[in-house]
Amino acid sequence: MLRNSDVKTPHIDRLSTQGIRFTRCCNDARTCSPLRQSLYTGLYAVRNGAHPNHSQVFEGAKSLPHYLKPLGYRVAIAGERYEAPASAFPFEMLGGNHGDGGKTPVGADLPLERAREFISRDHQQAWCLVVASNQPHPPWNRGDTSRYDPSTLTVPKHLVDTPVLREALSRYYTEITCMDGQMGEMLQHLKELNLEQDTFVELASGAAIDVDEN
Repeated sequence: MLRNSDVKTPHIDRLSTQGIRFTRCCNDARTCSPLRQSLYTGLYAVRNGAHPNHSQVFEGAKSLPHYLKPLGYRVAIAGERYEAPASAFPFEMLGGNHGDGGKTPVGADLPLERAREFISRDHQQAWCLVVASNQPHPPWNRGDTSRYDPSTLTVPKHLVDTPVLREALSRYYTEITCMDGQMGEMLQHLKELNLEQDTFVELASGAAIDVDEN
């Protein structure tokens, strides 16, 4: 089992043990914009046109809302937006910020209370919600870094062990745990709304997390 034993992600761990892990899955882009647009369109970045970073899909490209709305779904997104043009991604926008870097009040960049309002709005209609967290993303200034003492971390073998690197790992791992807390909050919303057993939850990440091969 591939995992990083230093990083604390209790909610993601619980989701993985109760669900299915795609251990041989990979994304076709290592940068933010192409990856998101690939996930939303279901097409490789070189096929939808958004293969460079800060780019957009070809005219006429379709995404989740185009396919799900005709089937009766409400389709929304909360948090980070990094896709274009708007006509190709007609999500209902629930608010949030793209790459706020911790400069806004906690929760302003990912308003999970609005996500809760969306999923509880109509119990008769099916829905699809994308919760797009900014974490973990530089400058890594969210969360409580006291949970990760730099001196006790295991430095991956391919990195040079320096005090600067250990400090960066501490802040990076802190933001991963912060994102895990966001996942936990959304799972709690589903439980409180009695939707826990009727909702398909998928976690997808473009972050490259170093792992122990033990």
